[in-house]
Amino acid sequence: MATESMITGIYTLTPLHCGTGQAAGAVDLPVAREHHTRLPILPATSLKGACRSRLRQDTSGESGAREKLVRLFGKELAPPADSKAAKTGSDADGDAAGDLVFHEGQLLALPVRSLTRAFVYVTSPLVLERFDRMARGFGLAGFEDAALEELDRLGTGARVAHKDLAQKTLVLEDRVFAAGDVQQGATTEKVAERLAKLLPAAGARTSARLKAGLVVVPDAVLVDLASRTLPVHARIQLTDGKTTDTWKDPQTGKQQSGNLWYEEVVPSDTLFAAFIGTRGGYGTESGDRDWFKTKFALHDTAQIGGNETVGHGRVWWAGEAKS
Repeated sequence: MATESMITGIYTLTPLHCGTGQAAGAVDLPVAREHHTRLPILPATSLKGACRSRLRQDTSGESGAREKLVRLFGKELAPPADSKAAKTGSDADGDAAGDLVFHEGQLLALPVRSLTRAFVYVTSPLVLERFDRMARGFGLAGFEDAALEELDRLGTGARVAHKDLAQKTLVLEDRVFAAGDVQQGATTEKVAERLAKLLPAAGARTSARLKAGLVVVPDAVLVDLASRTLPVHARIQLTDGKTTDTWKDPQTGKQQSGNLWYEEVVPSDTLFAAFIGTRGGYGTESGDRDWFKTKFALHDTAQIGGNETVGHGRVWWAGEAKS
């Protein structure tokens, strides 16, 4: 059971793809989603691997760093017999678990096109309630009870954090909220301010944009938008003959196979929250956790998910320490 915890905010700077490894309808590579809500998530395995990789690079050559990483993240499995690591004699660490516990990244705010401004950040009572429940469960600060109670009475309308979005027709993709159904209030402002704290200090302007553009909609509306509006990119692998089909080189007679596939991504400007806990000292030594927090806080950016070489997966990943 986690004994110490920290909230981390993950804000996508570029499109991000953490996939499922299987097709869904016309999309060959969909993003990972919760089964029951269909909202996109960041798998805990992806976050743990990305965090370990970043710390391994940051601490390369530091005395005792490898041992700390093993105690915190667990021992790495032995490399395959035919791998480069095995051939160079790299030590295997076995299969023991580490002290850190990574939880999946849960959606907090989804960027959605709007006629009122370039885009707004859309969330819902369900998403906010779950964040509050997780935070309180780990002994961290959530939302004020009054804020969630007011949002429970949302009905079919929308709540906005900034007055400029209130008292006018609000269009979110193909969803339309009449002027009378859009209200602004102090509760939504406080929610927006709480979410903005998950962004790093370097994101002050983005924090201001989030606080001015947060929109709370009914749960079903957010689920619908997250199900239909995530970008899908066409990816192409061409043969030397510039085809996606099987092509035979006329000079060598060698055949090549191209490919065309469709890949879903989480768009830029999406906000997730992920919790990192500890297991109560499983093999850790004094100072390991403080060392981890210090190293984690050194950089605001990280690389998560696939397609790094085409610019995907760059995020702000900042921690909010326990109060």
